[in-house]
Amino acid sequence: MTTATKVTISLPQTLLEKVDDIARKKRVPRSNVIASILDRELAELEKQQMIEGYRALAKENKEFAKRALAIAHEVLPEWK
Repeated sequence: MTTATKVTISLPQTLLEKVDDIARKKRVPRSNVIASILDRELAELEKQQMIEGYRALAKENKEFAKRALAIAHEVLPEWK
C-alpha cells in the first residue's frame, strides 16, 4: 500500500469546484480525484517522452544503416 503524504497547494476556485464536483459524483475524496488526474497526466508525459526517444533512436538507426550500406557497397560492389 502506498503511503500518502499531506501537501498544501493553491488552486483557482473554479478548478477546485470542478474537482469537488467529480469527487461528489464518484463519492471519493478530493485527494483521490487529484491523485488520479496527476497519475494520468504523468503517464501521458512518460508516454510522450518514450515516443520522442524511440523517434530519436529510429533516426540514429537510419543514419547508421545508410553509413553501413555505403561501406558495404565499397566492400561488396555487387550489393549496389
